[in-house]
Amino acid sequence: MQTKKIASRTALVFLIIIALFMTFKSLPIVLYEKGGMKFEPSYLSLSDYIRINANFIPLKSFFDYGSKIAENRINTSIVIRNIAANLIMFIPIGFLLGIVKEKYAKVVGISAVFALFLEAVQLVTKSMTFDIDSVILRTISASIGFLLYFLCATVIKKVTKH
Repeated sequence: MQTKKIASRTALVFLIIIALFMTFKSLPIVLYEKGGMKFEPSYLSLSDYIRINANFIPLKSFFDYGSKIAENRINTSIVIRNIAANLIMFIPIGFLLGIVKEKYAKVVGISAVFALFLEAVQLVTKSMTFDIDSVILRTISASIGFLLYFLCATVIKKVTKH
C-alpha cells in the first residue's frame, strides 16, 4: 500500500534527523567539573564519562528535578522544557509507525529501541548524557502518537463507512 510506504520512509527520515540533531546539538562540548577538577569529555575514558554522565535508574531524574526545584537550584522552565521536549519528540514517530505497523506493541517496541539507541549514541560519542528517563518519556511519546493514529483511523473508518 502506497500510504504505508510513504509513512515508513517519512518515519525513517524523521528518525535520522532526530538522531543527527540529538548527537551533535551540544557540540562543541563544554567542560565538566567534578570534585573541583575540570574534565573535557574527550579526555575522559568512556567508563569515566559513563560514570559521570549516565543515569540508569528509572525516575531518578524526576526526583532530582523535584529536589532541585524545592531547593531553588534549577529554573522550573528548564525542567518543563526538558520533559515536554522528550514527551513531544516521538509523537510523530508513534503516529507514522502506527500507519506502518498498526500494532501497539510493535510501535512501542520499535520506539523504545530507537530511544535507547539515541541515548547510547549520545553517551558513546560523549555529546550528551544517557538518561533512562528520556527513553521512558520518548516511549510514552510514541504511545501518544499511536493513540492519535488509532483515533484518526477510527474516525476515518466511521466517516467513510457512511
